[in-house]
This record gives sequence, structure tokens and C-alpha cells, in this order.
Amino acid sequence: MLTDSMRRFVMSNGRGYDKATQRVYHQRLKQYALAAVEDLGLIAQNMPEKMQGQIFNHHILIPFFELVLNINGDISDKDREVKRKRLLSLIRELLFTLQKNEMDRKLAREVWNVLRHSPRSQLTALNVIEAIFIASLNP
Repeated sequence: MLTDSMRRFVMSNGRGYDKATQRVYHQRLKQYALAAVEDLGLIAQNMPEKMQGQIFNHHILIPFFELVLNINGDISDKDREVKRKRLLSLIRELLFTLQKNEMDRKLAREVWNVLRHSPRSQLTALNVIEAIFIASLNP
């Protein structure tokens, strides 16, 4: 996705580049990243499951998620707080998406049938996580 010069820029954190060049690279990086995410969505929506399994699996996605969710990087306290709020919002929206699309019921049918009758059934977001987690232990 990135050109060699873009990769060098990212790896240097922009050090050694003038402000105008940094602005150009930042704009291009944003455009490339947004296009890549959109393209991955197209693959997830339209390609056969066998191909998706080679791309969207824990060997590839977990290291990526660990990098995205890392809040312990070399950043200022102010940026860490901004990132913390952004990540909490992102995770909340992911939970709402799972709940809205009834992913717990679709991914973990057997577990969901037990959980929906539990006295905690009002805790739908927690039940989503619980049902998917339990089902993943015994696929």
C-alpha cells in the first residue's frame, strides 16, 4: 500500500522533513489508509470465505489490533488521553454494532439460547461479549 518513500517518512515520524513535506505526506497517508480500509471492506463483503479466512484471521488481525489499541506508546499525556477517549468510543461502537446486528445470536447460537434466559438478560452488551467468547472456546 505505501510507497518506499512513504514508509521511510512514517518510520522517521516525520523527522528530517520540512513542514510542507510533512503536510503532503500526512494527507497522502490519510487518503491511502482510508482507501485501504474501504478496499478491505469490499473484500469482506464480496470475496469467498476461503479467501477472507486467509486475510481476516487472528494471525494477521490481532497484531494489527494490538498496535491500534496500544495506549502505552511514546506519546504525551495529552495525546494519551485523546487516544484513550477515541479507543473507548471505538470499542463502544463495536459492541453496539455486534448487538445491533445480533452477532451474538448468529455466531454463538447455543450459548445465546442459555444466556437469554438468564436474569442478567438486560445486560445485552455484556451478553454479546460473553456469548461470543464462550462459543469461541469450543468452535
